[in-house]
Amino acid sequence: MFAPFFIAMGWGAALAFPISFTKWYGSGGVSKVTKHSSGDRSLSTKVFFDTEFTDLLGIAQDPALISIGLITEDGKRTFYAELTDTYTLEQCSDFVHAGVLPLLDAPELPEVLDLTAIYARVSATQCRDLLTQWLEQGGKHTELWSDAPSYDWHFVVELFHEHVWPDLLSRTPRSCLPTEEASVSRRFRYVEQMYATQRFRRHHAMDDARVNREVWLVESAERQRS
Repeated sequence: MFAPFFIAMGWGAALAFPISFTKWYGSGGVSKVTKHSSGDRSLSTKVFFDTEFTDLLGIAQDPALISIGLITEDGKRTFYAELTDTYTLEQCSDFVHAGVLPLLDAPELPEVLDLTAIYARVSATQCRDLLTQWLEQGGKHTELWSDAPSYDWHFVVELFHEHVWPDLLSRTPRSCLPTEEASVSRRFRYVEQMYATQRFRRHHAMDDARVNREVWLVESAERQRS
């Protein structure tokens, strides 16, 4: 959700943005975000994810989850859920009404599920249970990667709050964003090029997760050539 938002505002805004989700994490809900790194993490599976929620600022009330999308690094497995019982339309900001809600398109949960490609409207409980099954199906320790983990990760923690944390899911989110300013600028150019193809809908959690993966693959290819 946030990369295009910060592109419009400028990268400096992303670094200086005053909103913090610390008050929702609590004391033990999340570890420090781990920055983009080229180190060997071959024992873990990368899963790129994105969320959409009711209000970026969260001034009047805490933001509530609208949708979440995940895709594995190899692109073979996807998970997309639109939540039916976590928010009301009155909670949604004008931006969300204009740019997020019109993109919601998931059908009802089917009787027969393909766990490799979940795409459905579900309750929070169903989302938690299905996401656990989806992660278990991967069979490897999994790290979730986001271009805005300080925002997105809160909703993963919230889904499993007071419930069993999935055995294979890391408790530390990972950031897709590189640390060098030149690399950040280059990454945002790649992001804009992806949306310009019109293959992806900006502010749709599944498509935004796909863009994060596509850009990561481009960056990985560049690192291998250098």
